[in-house]
Amino acid sequence: MIAMWPFQVMASLSSSSSREKISIPFQPLLDQITDCLDFPRATYSVVVVKCSSCVYIRTEGQRGIFWFNGEDAATIKDSRESVAERAVHFLVKRYDVCVGDFTMDIMRIYNLCGKLYRLKRNSLESRGRTKNSSKKIVGDVIHVVIDYVAFLPKVIRHTGVLITGLETVHSEEQGYVSWLTVTSTYAKCGMECIFSELCLDSNASRQMVAKKTIYYLMQLYNLDIVDANYGSAIFKGVLCSLEMESYLEVEERKKGHKDNAQLMLLLIEESSSTLHNQNPQTTVIVPGPSTLGPSVCKRPLGTSETACTSRAETSTPFVNRTDRLERELEAQQPVNKIATTTLMQGADVAQVGEDIFYLRTLQVGGSSLPTEAKVSTCKAGLSKPATHSNSRRRKIIEIGSQPQPVRFIIMVQGYVYLNELNSNSKNYSVVEKSRPKTSSKKGILFQNLLLTDEKAALFGEQVESFNEAIVYNGQYIISNAPIKLIEEQWRNNSNELPFQMSFGGQTVVQRVNSEEILDGPMFQSIKSIPRILMPGAKYDVLGIVLYVEDKVRIINIILIKAENAIMDQPLVITTWNDLADNACDAISLYAKTFDVIGFTALRPSVHKGFSLFTGMSTEVIYDPKGDKAEILCK
Repeated sequence: MIAMWPFQVMASLSSSSSREKISIPFQPLLDQITDCLDFPRATYSVVVVKCSSCVYIRTEGQRGIFWFNGEDAATIKDSRESVAERAVHFLVKRYDVCVGDFTMDIMRIYNLCGKLYRLKRNSLESRGRTKNSSKKIVGDVIHVVIDYVAFLPKVIRHTGVLITGLETVHSEEQGYVSWLTVTSTYAKCGMECIFSELCLDSNASRQMVAKKTIYYLMQLYNLDIVDANYGSAIFKGVLCSLEMESYLEVEERKKGHKDNAQLMLLLIEESSSTLHNQNPQTTVIVPGPSTLGPSVCKRPLGTSETACTSRAETSTPFVNRTDRLERELEAQQPVNKIATTTLMQGADVAQVGEDIFYLRTLQVGGSSLPTEAKVSTCKAGLSKPATHSNSRRRKIIEIGSQPQPVRFIIMVQGYVYLNELNSNSKNYSVVEKSRPKTSSKKGILFQNLLLTDEKAALFGEQVESFNEAIVYNGQYIISNAPIKLIEEQWRNNSNELPFQMSFGGQTVVQRVNSEEILDGPMFQSIKSIPRILMPGAKYDVLGIVLYVEDKVRIINIILIKAENAIMDQPLVITTWNDLADNACDAISLYAKTFDVIGFTALRPSVHKGFSLFTGMSTEVIYDPKGDKAEILCK
């Protein structure tokens, strides 16, 4: 007798699907999971220009940080949802968090159905004596449950149905009952009334009726809900179908006749990374073999990606193979698609040339720092200081501070072709604003500005005129700004375009009014700064000066070794060029009185442990204002 393979797997790479997907809100779910794990709330940072977000989660117990980078999106809200979804999938798999959602309900149904088939099969094999099955039920312990009431309005807006308000009534002897009505053109009777069961809590009854309503709309409009366990039900469906086939085979053997089992079709939408060289519009059907053999299936990681292979083996009976197959399947843990990289000591080496640097050291107060930092996705890179033929001076400052909430923005410089620039009107974000300097050759006061897509310069009286009009981190509409050729002697390097924006008498600078745009210093505590090297990251910090080196040192740097050392010491700030002279002389006076000072636009460095160093936009604020500065002064 040849057994029938109970299911087929169809892997579709087509972008168009018969079921329309709609995602649950992942940001509130991420907050629920961090609260469940007793972690601090996730912190988001936004690249306003590219509409991309990133989030990092601090784990107090392990003293580490999980960092997740998002992709560019149409809006900042969509980008935050995307990166929150990545964080949710990672935390669910890493810490075995059981999330109660729509997919979990399907998994529990498959698991219960498979258990019933197993009990029925055991009953037939033992001639009516039922064996006790003590296998764990999927979802028997739920740690976090999604908010169905909060998700219901999104489904209503997506489908366009008419719905009445969610009403609740209470009976003193029985409990709470909630209900609502749904009106849709697809409904048979035009209107559907949905009720909850009797509940002891009013919120439980409201959640129940919202959940039933969403299930009703899913069936009516053929919706596919993307939740925390999305895609994981396919694994349980395969096990359920195997249990069904095992029971049917035993029943056929006992009764002496064969029933035609209907094939169970599992539709799996594969991404382009699963089937490497397939046409993205092709559909691959994996039929069951005529002779059954043990299968090895990898459970998907919160997505719809599944790989399933099988090999023929005729010597093992199929009835006795189901339990062994389930153990093999459950033993294979899914590979996390969100890779984590731990920055270890002595990990990388960067060649920066044989430049001579002038060094001077300061010390300031401290706090305990994490022993290691974990960052998601790609391998952490090294920031290579720009090499110049001229000597550079630097000082090292150590500062201390109290913990405050962290908030920062990473600005990534982009590029456009020269013929796409115009002198009429365009939005620009100020990525760098250098300190005003006097040219050693012509004696003219000048100031450099690095905008998102362009470089600009101010000369002479323009430096004072545009001092308050153009602020670091601000976004502006600049009109009638001529683009001029840069003389070769003023170019930083030969690779950049020899053009820059200039400001004439008719140039108009207007600030963009937006709540998403934050300009000026955004001070944060030393403890809140992630101890990982992120290209383009800049921080504004407040601190109390403890020590300043008396003299400038000359060092010859050939190699820089990237480390993530443990520092139970004050944070070190290295100052360069003009800040290493006059500014540090003034800062040394604050070391005697322990006054609070601020530093803007500091960049991270991992040379000889984590530290910060000054850049072209760094300014020293000797009298910082704001609530954080007042708290630190007290």
